[in-house]
Amino acid sequence: MPVKKTGLPVISETYFGGPAYAVGEVEQLMEFENGQAVKQQHDPRTNKPMWTVRVFDADPEAPKGQGEVTVKIVSATHPTLPPELPGLPFRPVIFDDSWSSRT
Repeated sequence: MPVKKTGLPVISETYFGGPAYAVGEVEQLMEFENGQAVKQQHDPRTNKPMWTVRVFDADPEAPKGQGEVTVKIVSATHPTLPPELPGLPFRPVIFDDSWSSRT
């Protein structure tokens, strides 16, 4: 399925056919000028800060090369991930009732 690059409400089941797992931390989505990060991007509709997190789609039906995506999140506060699972580098995540997009 083609992925829109504009903000849309994301429900995990809409985009991820199976479990989704975050890796790393939620980071600020930065604006760049002349190759330098200058400030955090803000959503043009809400003016809230934007964040990113790397997510793996564990759907066995996912097309090759589309297992890892970056999810953009619009949130006034820094989003937090659930705790890590012992012995695993991934955290199960569910996106609901948020404005985000998958790239």
